[in-house]
Amino acid sequence: MLLRTESASSSQIEHITAGAQALALATLGERARPNAALVAANVRAMGAASRLAADLDEPALQAAIAHAQFETIHPFADGNGRTGRVLVHAVLHRAGAITRMGVPLSAGLLTDTAGYVDALTAHRDGDPALIVRRFAQAALAAVSNGRELVADLDEALTGWRERLTARRDAAVWRALAVIIAQPAVTVDHLAQVLSVSRPASQRAVDQLVEAGALQPLNAQRRNRVWLATEVLACLDEFAARAGRRG
Repeated sequence: MLLRTESASSSQIEHITAGAQALALATLGERARPNAALVAANVRAMGAASRLAADLDEPALQAAIAHAQFETIHPFADGNGRTGRVLVHAVLHRAGAITRMGVPLSAGLLTDTAGYVDALTAHRDGDPALIVRRFAQAALAAVSNGRELVADLDEALTGWRERLTARRDAAVWRALAVIIAQPAVTVDHLAQVLSVSRPASQRAVDQLVEAGALQPLNAQRRNRVWLATEVLACLDEFAARAGRRG
């Protein structure tokens, strides 16, 4: 979930916006607007960066400088900013500064995008202090905002657990973690992720609806998409705190 918020915020810096629901649908593979598809691709890139972090041989101590240097080189026709911010996470993972989860640094950068651009310009002029300071400030803002997001999600999860009455070995309990991470699902998607039959997955969806965790996207019966609206609301509130629109 934190990788998802980082990807959305990083894309917003490039004026590519997608709301939480649109991004969830795009991640599920449902038809979505181009911006949502671009942000979903950035989510996949963030995951790849975390997995490939062990292959980096630069000291991570240099995360902010590595980003600024990448932006100065500007090797691609498009997507340099998003790629450069993915690089920061790879370096931080390599250094062990980030271990179990991502930190939505781009959400911190969003609080002062003008300062971020000024810091990159200063680095190109030979002054690296501003970009290091800007990333430190962004990290503090991101940690604060991320903690609030996690608390909101935990509150939603606690409420669902209290309202569920299924047997302790029922698939629905494992489904809770799925809809926290992917707040738009279909019965077939849930069956695949949980490795259960389609009837068992449908039963889990029905129980989640009864508990107030899922709501249908529309009235269609075939291939219906179900939304974890509380999770989407938490994500939109996170975005609002970070200053992202979409």
